[in-house]
Amino acid sequence: MAKNNRTSNRRLSVAIGFISVLVVACWHLPSFDQPLERKTLDIKMRYLSTAPPSSEIVHVDITDESLELMGRWPWPRSKLAGVLEILDEAGADIIALDIEMPEPQAVRFISDKTDPYFPPREIIAADGATDVTAVFDDSMLAEVMAKSGKCLMPMHIDTGSPRNLSDRNRQLEKLFSELVTVDIILSFDESRSKIPSELIEDCRNSDPYSIPRAYLRQRALIALERFALEDDKLSNLHIRTGAIIPPLATLIQTASQSGFVTVDPDSDGVVRRIPMIMKAGGRCYPQFALAIAIKSLQREHGHCTIQADADGIELKFADGLERDIPVDDQGSMLINWILPKTQEASGPLHISVKQVADIWQDR
Repeated sequence: MAKNNRTSNRRLSVAIGFISVLVVACWHLPSFDQPLERKTLDIKMRYLSTAPPSSEIVHVDITDESLELMGRWPWPRSKLAGVLEILDEAGADIIALDIEMPEPQAVRFISDKTDPYFPPREIIAADGATDVTAVFDDSMLAEVMAKSGKCLMPMHIDTGSPRNLSDRNRQLEKLFSELVTVDIILSFDESRSKIPSELIEDCRNSDPYSIPRAYLRQRALIALERFALEDDKLSNLHIRTGAIIPPLATLIQTASQSGFVTVDPDSDGVVRRIPMIMKAGGRCYPQFALAIAIKSLQREHGHCTIQADADGIELKFADGLERDIPVDDQGSMLINWILPKTQEASGPLHISVKQVADIWQDR
């Protein structure tokens, strides 16, 4: 009887040991604990108290009513210019245009000059035309952004596969980069004239648009460099890297700040974390929301320096104000992706683009 008990106990011990090893092994599998972690975070954000949304932030939304009034998306950028102009005149301290615009819009020709979203002073007549008007949407938006001086524009940092460029296009971009780095106002024609004609002809035969595209990309990248962070103070973070997809050069040159809008959803499609800092082209850049926050605080507290330590990212302003941002070792921060029940009735203020457009029409 005692022998049978010892055998049973031994088998039970082996079974418990095997199950324990199995549980520990499974727990350390990359995806084993992720559903549990996500569920726990969802509950925490849903029911625990968090900081309420700032009453100083107003979201201007593109609603169905806005689309009915202003036409289907994407709108001509001259219409965005009109919206920005109204927001500027209304006293907005910062205007963050959360729309990526990496490509130029084609010149349009219209015959109706009564459209309220095209201010008469900004309509440019086509040469020799008697009944049509040429509309340069990108130039109109850039003009409003430059006049305002408070518009922020996002960029994208691609963490996927490297850009697929041929050797000739890579060489073309390198030469354009060298030229515009030396002289930022060097025109396209002047830049092109300094590049070997054989290379220009080769690229033109392959893709005639590759030449102006390469020039504009380098102009945009040079303009973005002024928004880069001092990376020597961020060495404690394992910052993710990627390749910049810049905004249109004409626009980013007039922006007052920029940041990336790159996010990586979890496997269930929910974005719970956003990287605060990423590296591209050998430089570190802030997340768009971080850039907005810094720009806003600098208005009152002066120049900001950013550094990373074991506890996260620290912002230090000229007047002594400090702000700490908790991040993981890759520089990502948990975000409040679920509005807590205590804040459902007091979320951030939203207005529609239609409301802004109505003001434009009444002017």
